[in-house]
Amino acid sequence: MAVTLLLDSPGTGSVSVQQSPLAELCACLHALDEPGHHPGSAGWVARAHAELDSGLLVTAAAWAPLWSAFRARYLLPLSAGPGRTLAGELREVAELPIGDFVAMTVQALIGKNDTELAPRLSEEVLQRLRLISSSRMEIGARLRADPEAFRGELLDFLTAFAAASFDAEWPALRPALDRDRAERVRDLHRRGALVLADLPTTSITSTTRKPLRVVFDKLYNATARVDEARPLPARADRPRPAALRDQALSRLPGRHPVQRRRGRHTDA
Repeated sequence: MAVTLLLDSPGTGSVSVQQSPLAELCACLHALDEPGHHPGSAGWVARAHAELDSGLLVTAAAWAPLWSAFRARYLLPLSAGPGRTLAGELREVAELPIGDFVAMTVQALIGKNDTELAPRLSEEVLQRLRLISSSRMEIGARLRADPEAFRGELLDFLTAFAAASFDAEWPALRPALDRDRAERVRDLHRRGALVLADLPTTSITSTTRKPLRVVFDKLYNATARVDEARPLPARADRPRPAALRDQALSRLPGRHPVQRRRGRHTDA
């Protein structure tokens, strides 16, 4: 299966390079939930289980469908700009129109980005979630009962988990990430959107015809058009606490983030 991006212009306006502490935090949480898929993160996961409060780990498992293979869209950058902080990104989630928040949550729970962007969770959707898994159905029921309270609880958990296992490591990672971002910005200015061809499991089917077709070998099928009004943020994220060795691509009309991971992880 493939995710295909149609870029009207191969220039720099269609792609931006971003750094996202919230996306990195959720990469940690994803590795914690699926350690078998991410052996490079084994050391970090072992420390998390040894050092974190058991209640926090139980809560992380309960929220895990939101950062599974199909991550909730609001857990990736919602706006352009390199100067992102975790507090700022969580504030963006808190300020989302509640209908958008519900729709993005449902997309993640179902695992399809062609899901109707409905601002309310219907009984039909709840039954669909029941067929997928009881945990997703339970999250859906909580979301349906009180969307605002649901969002507040999620943000409180992300803040607490970051304080316990992420905030102390993030400043040490920032210098390397800043250097990596600068390198990617230079590459983007030199080659435009063709830099996307360097991403693993990625191919560009044509460089002479418009639109430019960028194809990612992924778990989902999707096609999205990207232009300067809807740029593609390519995250800069070389070292990381969770040190995942794969990529995840999630998209929603309006913003289409591509995550690229490079480098080696050490448990020192």
